[in-house]
Amino acid sequence: MKKELSPTEVAAAIAARSATFEGKTAFSKQKYLLKKARKHAVQITLWPTTLMGLCETYGKLSPAKISNLRFDHLVALLNVTAVRHGSRVLVLESCMGLVV
Repeated sequence: MKKELSPTEVAAAIAARSATFEGKTAFSKQKYLLKKARKHAVQITLWPTTLMGLCETYGKLSPAKISNLRFDHLVALLNVTAVRHGSRVLVLESCMGLVV
């Protein structure tokens, strides 16, 4: 039912099946419908990605896939090779694209 209806329509359907909904005040009805619509709405939050966040996430999920490369080692590697923003370099790596 959730996939076919909007959150407002789902809240209205839940209210229609509620035994105590008709006995509520108008304000309580609005509050109830809003609460149910928020509960059944799909929310996605996008956060900006950082190099440190990627290292930590990959390190926790599967460290072998990134060759056990920690953030401090990655920073040292990039610093020693003098890779900066806008520089053109050729990279051959096996860390799921983490170095690139």
